Amino acid sequence: EHLLKINHDVAITIVSRGDSTATFPSSPRITIQKGSYDDPEFLHSAFKGNDLAMLVVSVWAAKEVQPKLIDAAAKVCHGLHLTTLFFDSLTPPQAGVKWIMPNEYGPDNLNENMIKLQKYINLPKTEVLRQIEEHAKTYPDLKWIGVASNPWTEMSLNYGLFGVYVPARTLTLYSGAGPFNSSSEAQVGRGIASLLS
Repeated sequence: EHLLKINHDVAITIVSRGDSTATFPSSPRITIQKGSYDDPEFLHSAFKGNDLAMLVVSVWAAKEVQPKLIDAAAKVCHGLHLTTLFFDSLTPPQAGVKWIMPNEYGPDNLNENMIKLQKYINLPKTEVLRQIEEHAKTYPDLKWIGVASNPWTEMSLNYGLFGVYVPARTLTLYSGAGPFNSSSEAQVGRGIASLLS
């Protein structure tokens, strides 16, 4: 949505599971490809013709799904093109995959202290970055972009992660707690759109 507003030249390919009931913005600049993430032919066809693969998958599915998508996107490298999962693709003439934006949202995955504090969240993300960097040894032009958004504001409020639990209308105050950063989904969308424009 934000990318369409900011960049009037962008073409977007959304790659989605065949059984998904997700809805997407309607635009002549959006192409929706539906199929199985276990089907290499489908993924190759879907990723072909684009420069960026932006992976936006459920945090619960990311560990299982992301490696398949990254492998498929990297294999379309050099001479073909790449697309994005559930978001964007920039489409100039045939040039090959340049960028993968993994499901990196949340804590800064390059911060060693944060990785130790948030192992169950960050370690799978570290594995994904290693996977992309392994592919980059074969495809030197392949790079990744990580978006460290800190906790999602909406999700955190709904799950009580800030001491504020909206569904139960409760608030817990923590003595000695300092300031922290959080990002709304809309703000992250605007930031990514600006980055890609």
